[in-house]
Amino acid sequence: MSAYTTQVRLLLCSNCGAPIDVAVGGGVVACRFCGANNQLAARTELPAFAGFTRTAMSEPERLARLRMQDDRPLLPPQSVAHLFGPGGEIPPWKEQEVFAAWQSARKRSAAGALDGAEELFFLTEALGNKFVAASDWTRHRAMLESALEALSLPRHRSSMAASLALSACRQDDLQGAATWLQLVDPASEDLYADSMYRMAKARVATKQGDFSTVLAALGQTAQEVPIHDAIDCLATVYRANAYEGVGRVDLAVSELVRESQKSGQHRASIATIVRLHGVCRQSFPQADAQAGVHRAAGAAAQASAGIEKVFVPMGAVFFVIGILWILASVGSAIVALVMSGNPTALFGALGSSIGGVVFAGLGAVFFMLGRNMAASAKKAGFIAQHGKRAQGMVLAVERTGVSINDVPQVRVRLRVEGAGAPPYEVQLTMLLSGGAGALAPGATLPLRVHPQSPSEVVIDA
Repeated sequence: MSAYTTQVRLLLCSNCGAPIDVAVGGGVVACRFCGANNQLAARTELPAFAGFTRTAMSEPERLARLRMQDDRPLLPPQSVAHLFGPGGEIPPWKEQEVFAAWQSARKRSAAGALDGAEELFFLTEALGNKFVAASDWTRHRAMLESALEALSLPRHRSSMAASLALSACRQDDLQGAATWLQLVDPASEDLYADSMYRMAKARVATKQGDFSTVLAALGQTAQEVPIHDAIDCLATVYRANAYEGVGRVDLAVSELVRESQKSGQHRASIATIVRLHGVCRQSFPQADAQAGVHRAAGAAAQASAGIEKVFVPMGAVFFVIGILWILASVGSAIVALVMSGNPTALFGALGSSIGGVVFAGLGAVFFMLGRNMAASAKKAGFIAQHGKRAQGMVLAVERTGVSINDVPQVRVRLRVEGAGAPPYEVQLTMLLSGGAGALAPGATLPLRVHPQSPSEVVIDA
């Protein structure tokens, strides 16, 4: 039986947080782990918007309101922001503290506190991802349903019910998904809630092989309907999969490439979704190959910032000028010697060649530096295009004291995970350019690891 079936009711104990089986009609339930009695009301079967008056508006007007909310990240309330790392992740050493905050927010939300509701909503999303990553489906289901019953605002309840529908789909429980979907608001004025509804509807339709419904829910293009930033990658993958399902692999590849070019995090998210959901089997390999060119360019920019394109030709020009200068000086010296017959004239003429020596020397330095940077950029591009995917946590960032063309160079220490080996540390030196500017200790970044040399990595910016 699916962990997300609506035929059972799972909640988390209000005392210890362990999953408990609860009758649909409620009652007093003793936790078999800590013995605490949980006084519970009957499960509500009402949709998320029950009891709230809807605003009368046309569908184009509603979509316009939703578009006004786009390009806003899903950020934690200030009261719990300190519990999260710089990349929005929950540090392992804070998981217990986060769960304690979740329990507190649950109680306050159930009592009608709006600040508690906002905290509960965000913490449920964050902790839920942890349970999914650990395949702890029972605790994940119990947390979602507990939050659903403690929340009262339509946008919150709708999002939680949609999460339950999506999770039921994950376990091929289409009946459970359809039942949870009935609780979701199909016409929310909140972008995240609306996006969750569209995504749940699209995923049920995908399981049923109804790709036209998927495209109707998510839009045939990214511009057709607004989708929250937090769900963009998931929506893109399922839109692409729908195009692949109707035989338009070219459009599927185009969708994936478009989203992949936004950032390394987007590329990593798309790859993870494709792997976990088993979709886009034809289009993803093609899109990933095309996106490899973009990855290579980004990695090369991190390695050299394109400075070799200036240093190599400039060095060559300086060197040639210096050699010509030296030759001209030597020629002048020979002419002076022949004309005067006085050897001392030779020294005066040769003295003028010092400038040529300086120019030739500078040219050689610039040229060799440019060639070395070009080699580094080429290697970084190769790793970005052909390397294995991995994740890296930033442990430390420090400046080397070197700047090239006003671009500072930094030394970054990373812990690499997911490269087909136990976690290990590496150190790389790079120019702080472009997408690398957001480096911060504790942040998690997508990486590419050299196929034959694990110590050589690049940040997939």
